[in-house]
Amino acid sequence: ENEVVKLTPIPFDGYVFDHWIINGVEDKNEEITLVMAKDYSVYPVCVPIPVPTYTLTILPGEFGKADMEVGTYTYNEGDKVTLLPIADADYLFAQWVVNGEAISDSILVLEMTKDYEVMPTFKPNQVGVENIYDGITICVEHRTIIIEATQTQDFVLYDLVGHMIEQ
Repeated sequence: ENEVVKLTPIPFDGYVFDHWIINGVEDKNEEITLVMAKDYSVYPVCVPIPVPTYTLTILPGEFGKADMEVGTYTYNEGDKVTLLPIADADYLFAQWVVNGEAISDSILVLEMTKDYEVMPTFKPNQVGVENIYDGITICVEHRTIIIEATQTQDFVLYDLVGHMIEQ
């Protein structure tokens, strides 16, 4: 009787002390002192430690898009998000622009440790540009072969099986 008791909460891992309930009344003091002149009903209330959250903003790409809809998404810290580019017809993935930085990997994996703003970029599907003879350039673009000559040249063009293509 009249003994003084000090109580200090010890939350489990992943929890933090929030308040005490003493005889049905909330008390925010972390350490409490009770004089045992009467009976007490005492229990600590602990809550989960809040997990930080971050946003991922997907911006629209020109000539393609990400495999997630344009918009802003919220993730818990440490979550991993994988994005894939989807190019329109006749276009290829060029790079991701992530928070202003260029990333060339087509599969983008982000660990949510900060906010991200992501935009896929695309380029025309050019199979190749080749200078085949002085002044003659062949470019394959959008499934079309473009032949450019900077000077008058006579030439014969053959398809892959050796048939002559009209000049």
